[in-house]
Parts: sequence; C-alpha cells; structure tokens
Amino acid sequence: MAKNAATEPVLYGKKPDVLFIFPEDGGKKIFAEKLRLAQVSEVFKKQFSGSFDCKEDILIKDISFEIFEIILDYIHDVDDEDAEDGEDAGDNNDAAEDNEIEISEYNFLEILYMASKYFIFPVIEKVIEFVCPYITADNLLYYYEALSNYQIKKLNDKFQDIFEHHPIKIIDGLNGSEVHMGILKQILESSCLKIDTEYNLYAAVATMMKRVSKDAVDVADEMRKKMGNLIYLIRFPL
Repeated sequence: MAKNAATEPVLYGKKPDVLFIFPEDGGKKIFAEKLRLAQVSEVFKKQFSGSFDCKEDILIKDISFEIFEIILDYIHDVDDEDAEDGEDAGDNNDAAEDNEIEISEYNFLEILYMASKYFIFPVIEKVIEFVCPYITADNLLYYYEALSNYQIKKLNDKFQDIFEHHPIKIIDGLNGSEVHMGILKQILESSCLKIDTEYNLYAAVATMMKRVSKDAVDVADEMRKKMGNLIYLIRFPL
C-alpha cells in the first residue's frame, strides 16, 4: 500500500485499476487491483467480470473510507507476507485466516457489514472471534438486533447461551419491541434456564410486561395483546 498526499487516492497493489470513491468522507479515494479483490471475494469477482482489462470508478456510499481501508490493509498484508515467503499471494486466500485486522468495539459492526456484503469470509471469522468473548449479558441487548440479522450460527449459539444462563437479567432489559418479544420467546421456549425458582421467571415476565404496557389505557388488555401465545410458555408457579 502507498499513501500519497491527502488529495490523492490511497494506492493498493502494483497495478491498481479500480478507483473507489467515498462521497460521505469528503470524496476520499482508494485505488486498488481488481484481480486481488476478485481473489478474496466472489462478489467482487462477479462485479468485475468482463471488465478486468479496463479501469473503472465505483462510488461507495454505505461503507466508510476508514473501514474499507482497514479491510484492504488486511487483504494486502497477506500479499506482503506471501511475497516475503516467495508464494503466489493471489492463490493463498487461506493465509488471511492467520493475519491480523484492526477490530474493536467501535468498528466491528461496520467491518462485519462490509465482509458480509462482499463475502470476505476470513474477515467474517475474525469478527466472530472478537464478538463471542465481547458480548455479555450486560451488552447483548445493545448489539442483538444488528448482529442477529446476519444469522451466523456461532453468534446465535452465543446469544442462546446468554439467554439460558442469564434469563432474568435479559428479561429485565426488554422493551416490548418486536425484536425483544422474539428474545422473550426464545427464553421461554428454552428447557434449560439457569433460574433459582419458576416463580422468579414468572415475576420477571410479569414485571416486564407491566413496564412496557404502562402507557396503555387498559394495561391488562395491552399485556395480553403483547404476550399473545407466549403466555402459554410461562411456567406459572403453583
């Protein structure tokens, strides 16, 4: 990678032939190689199909310049390592799995979005490695909706594990939205919840439903509407 003056594009590869322009970041630009991008991404491969012999400009409006640059740094760091070893970097996509990428609590959602959009699977795995230990009962509800949309099994298993080990804490944080009612359904459907007594579960659900229905004219009726068939999943204490 080579960086020129601030007004010039960031360069990747020896023969860059595709210019990515980021209008949401002041028109910053990245000049990269189609061939290398196509080797790590089926989406790029299809996008560039039939145009490998000509230069082109692509506007990127849904991904920030910073995130795009982080992922291209990751891709091309693999190239640099392979070049030192005398290997053909273009055919060694597996090497990416052992490379490092700058993932943090501030950027992992954006990185996951780009990696999923372009099918860059080694990067997706890196995000999963970061997310699994990072997500806890304390922050799950903040990230759940964004992460659950990807339907990644390892992440879904992590969510379920937290639901089962901390059901009361999670229920105490639910707000009655469609997504949160889906979480409540998952908790109530589980047969291995870590709770002291069935009454604790019943009390937590009742308190949660009263809280999210408090502004309704008829609180009891609103609770019944929100609960629907979920009411049959509650283990009512005797």
